[in-house]
Amino acid sequence: MFTNFFLQEEMAEELRKLFSKDRFPDRNGKLTALSVYEQFLPITDAGQGEDSQEDLENGFLREGQGDIPVPYIQVILPTGRINTVNKPGTTNLLLYLCVYDDGKERKGYQYLINMIHRICERFQKNICLGNYQCREEIVWELSDEDDHPFYFGAISMEFNTPTIKKEDRYC
Repeated sequence: MFTNFFLQEEMAEELRKLFSKDRFPDRNGKLTALSVYEQFLPITDAGQGEDSQEDLENGFLREGQGDIPVPYIQVILPTGRINTVNKPGTTNLLLYLCVYDDGKERKGYQYLINMIHRICERFQKNICLGNYQCREEIVWELSDEDDHPFYFGAISMEFNTPTIKKEDRYC
């Protein structure tokens, strides 16, 4: 059985592989590996700051906040469609990207553009992801909010999901 949950897992694993050798600046000025989260960001220690989980997921990060998981990509399943007449369904995937760059040149967006390009290029070369197929268009966007030193981007992708065969051909 192929559920949307497996699509989300496949994408998370693919992103971990795609960026496994890359390092990005973290809040401590060190280069660190990219974290990939499925659906939600982890809950941070409530004693370290006043930001709610909703604030974190919406990109409202305080400079004094504790251990925020930056850099990261969130793999989110927002919507899907299931077809009941032996045709593939579709599932939307959203990828939220966040990087940190406290440089005065404010070039954190360049990390995002390169990450977006690598993800899009991967699916231009091969539309398959396990038993799922990426559809024709990938839409990406950079945040137009000034959240320096945090930079945010998003990718929207749609995948065909496998068809389920009818048990009774007359039904």
